[in-house]
Amino acid sequence: TPVESTPAEQAEEETPPAGETTNAEGEPVSEGAIVVTGSRIRRNTYNTPSPVDVITREDAVLAGSRSTAEVLQSSTITSGSAQISPTFLGFVSEGGPAANTVGLRGLGASRTLIMLNGRRLAPAGAGPELIAADLNVLPTAVVHRIEVLREGASSVYGSDAIAGVINIITDTKLDGLTLDFYTNQPIEHGGGGRTYRASGVFGKTFDRGHILASLEYRQTTGLRVGDRDEFRCPKDLWTDPATGAPTGHFEPDLVTPRCFPFQYEVIGTPQNYILGADLATNAVNRYAYVNGDINQLRLVNDFGLRPLARLDREFGTHVYSPIKTVTAYVNGAYEINPDSELELYGEALFTTRRSKQESTTQITPNGLARSLYGGTFFGYTWEELGEIYGNPDYFTFPFFPDSLAATGANAGGFFISAPNIMSRQKVDFFRGNAGIRGNLGFGDLRWDANLQWSETKSRYSVEGIRTTKIDAALRPVLAPSGTPDNLVVVARPGTAGAGNRYTCASNLDSNGNLLADAECVPFDPFNPDAVFGDLPQNQLDWLYDDQVGHTKFRQVTGSVIVDGSLFRLPGGPFGFAAGAEFRRDRIRDVPPAASLEGDVYNGGAAGITAGKDRVFELFGEVEAPLLRDRTLFHDLTLLASARYTNYKSYGSTGTYRLGAQWAPVQEIRFRGSYGTAFRAPNLFEQFVADQTGFAPAGSDPCDDFASKSAPGQPLYDNCLSQVGAFLNQDTDGDGTFDNWVATGGPGVI
Repeated sequence: TPVESTPAEQAEEETPPAGETTNAEGEPVSEGAIVVTGSRIRRNTYNTPSPVDVITREDAVLAGSRSTAEVLQSSTITSGSAQISPTFLGFVSEGGPAANTVGLRGLGASRTLIMLNGRRLAPAGAGPELIAADLNVLPTAVVHRIEVLREGASSVYGSDAIAGVINIITDTKLDGLTLDFYTNQPIEHGGGGRTYRASGVFGKTFDRGHILASLEYRQTTGLRVGDRDEFRCPKDLWTDPATGAPTGHFEPDLVTPRCFPFQYEVIGTPQNYILGADLATNAVNRYAYVNGDINQLRLVNDFGLRPLARLDREFGTHVYSPIKTVTAYVNGAYEINPDSELELYGEALFTTRRSKQESTTQITPNGLARSLYGGTFFGYTWEELGEIYGNPDYFTFPFFPDSLAATGANAGGFFISAPNIMSRQKVDFFRGNAGIRGNLGFGDLRWDANLQWSETKSRYSVEGIRTTKIDAALRPVLAPSGTPDNLVVVARPGTAGAGNRYTCASNLDSNGNLLADAECVPFDPFNPDAVFGDLPQNQLDWLYDDQVGHTKFRQVTGSVIVDGSLFRLPGGPFGFAAGAEFRRDRIRDVPPAASLEGDVYNGGAAGITAGKDRVFELFGEVEAPLLRDRTLFHDLTLLASARYTNYKSYGSTGTYRLGAQWAPVQEIRFRGSYGTAFRAPNLFEQFVADQTGFAPAGSDPCDDFASKSAPGQPLYDNCLSQVGAFLNQDTDGDGTFDNWVATGGPGVI
């Protein structure tokens, strides 16, 4: 873990080596102009009243860190808080899959300000939830140190600094070319988890300025479930508290705890069995084929009797996302007029990221608005019922197994572990700023004006099934003569339509003739090979396609700052900093067309998230060193800061902070502060379009609590008190229980 220095430790070396200092704004300085994260006031020492931890480049090298993101996420500074990393796969998360974010004090990334050389780092990633900086965009080879402010600083930096501030500071003092190569090879290789990094940094310093440029390539190969023994057999690991015997989900022997269970914790995927329902009695049973024979069924209603997981599918799932990034970075400064210290400066950062995640998927009847019918219903065939009720969904499914109908079932379902699907992200991030700074000609007063442009463009995709496509594939009709074989499925022996050739009804016109643009392939979900998860390629080609979305985020920031000292006090100069900042943010996320149309099979729906906001702020702070180097007063300093903020969306407000520090001797320091803060809603929270989806799976102790306990028992009474108000709600009176929809806007959390 990187070594962190405390303010007391920093005080031991208050004067940095001449000619080797880069302040918190990435500006090379030699004396009397140091800015430390947590304040905009320049001082002549690194001593700061704020709790600032410093992670140096040497710390990161000694820790063997793969990237700047890992330096921060693995540090004790951020311990105790869950950080978004490439292990967050398959969830709607900050920045989308493979993003790296960091938050302080357990308050999350959206409440932690990330800066690069003292200027905010705009959000990056894929999807609508761009609420925090993606650490993947940061260079590694040029990082000089990282300063972490572990307290709120809204009055200094704005509303997104409630939890604290992380400032990454790059090097400016490099002459020549430096090449760096790094690899991380796990002892248990297993095909995954390797990291490669190569970078080149060139720098040149001269009398009136400097220039530095770097190019870096980084690749993490990703890690799959099958790559490590620890992942190959996840189990419930529950025990009976009375006997200590294993409990939970078992294998078919009903003794051995099951790998990839799904009865309680949804670690695995229910697969390789079918459902049979008698709609007359509402009886539902589950069956598996005996040795893949469609004519032989075995009852598997008990969870433990259900078929085991396909390990090739489970082992192929990523637990850590593969990532490739290419990062280019350049900064420079040139002093136009040495007398006034007038200097032009700027920096540019460009990162492109490619990432992907393989995951298991399941085909079930849950996403269909109808059932697959077979057998009879009160003696009627389904064709007869279709005529009676005028319902075209009532027809005998030609692939319905005779063995299933023989059990009395007249409707069927299936649980298929289909071939794994791949999600991909392509994220391009650019950040550039330019400014001019100098002194005002009055004492040590200085000014700095800067304009910054940041932009993210991303493309994200997932292999998915459209509901309309699988619905069409499950409406087979007799194929007319001449129908190509790739559009035909022959019903197997032992099924309702045995021996006949079927194609999709959507492939035919109203006269039963094959359409010229026919492409639908019928789907036989009761075929033992399909139930096992082996679908023919033409079937996969029809069902699956890349569902593609695009995100664009833009941030423009302008700032003007004046700082210096106004007069001297017994403890030193009375320092101040004041300025103004303008920021404009804009987002537009267009999800895949299938999501927009609500046509994602067994998935959710999403709309276009688009909006913008404008912020104008005035800020100021002062530092008054009342006493220094006196008996019992090694240091006595008062501090104050204030900020006025106007959001176009939110309105105006003000924040302030008052603080003091007293050090009776150098080794002991007391400090305290009182301040206010507020957090303005980000663009995602304001403008996210309606979205529906699924909550992450887990073990809910109140799941089906009414059948596990009785009134008067603690489980029943406690669960009822928590969820009773939400049971069977139909607030809109449409006769259907409510579906919860996530949305955004003022007052919506």
